[in-house]
Amino acid sequence: MELFYDLVFVFSVSQLSHHLLEHLDWRGAAETAVLLVASVSRRRVPSMTTYVPASPHHATGRTPAGAHTATAAA
Repeated sequence: MELFYDLVFVFSVSQLSHHLLEHLDWRGAAETAVLLVASVSRRRVPSMTTYVPASPHHATGRTPAGAHTATAAA
């Protein structure tokens, strides 16, 4: 799935470069810059499909034997 998002990102950058070539003036540069910033900032937001593994203690509901003693000694 991540590869698909990469492909969409590359396609959007190529479309932005074509837009800039067609509108080679200050307004076209500003439009391209705004859309590029929106595209790059959207790329950095984690998607809903990001896998976040659960805590290893979550499955059993128990903590390892030495987990509490290490923090109590500190």
